[in-house]
Amino acid sequence: MAKIVHLALSSLVCLLLCVSSAWGEGEKNPRKEILKASSVEELQGIYKGSENAMIRRDAVQALSRVHAPKRERLGKRAAAAAGPEAEEKVLLLLDQGLQDPNVSVVKETIRQIGKLKRDEYRETLFELFYGAGDRFPGNQKEIRMEIIGALGEIDGREAEILFREILAQGVANSMTAKVLTILRATGDASMADAVAAHGDSLEGILQAIPDTPENRPRYNKYRQALAFARSVEKTLAER
Repeated sequence: MAKIVHLALSSLVCLLLCVSSAWGEGEKNPRKEILKASSVEELQGIYKGSENAMIRRDAVQALSRVHAPKRERLGKRAAAAAGPEAEEKVLLLLDQGLQDPNVSVVKETIRQIGKLKRDEYRETLFELFYGAGDRFPGNQKEIRMEIIGALGEIDGREAEILFREILAQGVANSMTAKVLTILRATGDASMADAVAAHGDSLEGILQAIPDTPENRPRYNKYRQALAFARSVEKTLAER
């Protein structure tokens, strides 16, 4: 019995040594490569060379670490003028990320578009918001929540149109809560009327819900949503 255990342990040690040797000699560790990457070109190479969705996601995620500091230091126009090839590679990687078949990669790409404030993608994100159900059935809510956040970072006409449409639905859900959170942070006074109308809709729904034990969860949900909407409305009115 002891001999069998000894042989098994020896085989395990041998296997571990072989794996370690493979990483060291022939195979590169993509996660370490992502951490060491200092250029968009390196990240693009890792992305294109991996069949692992998590590696592709991490490569896209590193964009804001590798590219954002330079862009912030020089300014958007100066960075584009100083390194047009790098800018083109950023756009290429973001394009690839948006077309990736894996939902987690697409979500991370949308986050990076927001973090990098790539206003070239405002219309693309706007269209993806409405097409998310066809492309990502079952995951459309996750995609739409990321798009709301990204458009909130970028700002612009598409964000205003989308946010107004979401608030006009007059319901208490995670999307309206995210829009209100963004508006409270940005202090966009031009959206005060949409927030006020949203609050009025919630108030009307709340008044129609009998405050009975069976309705208490829904009643409390709308009461809290109304309080939040009114607080954001007040914040925007004071700007």
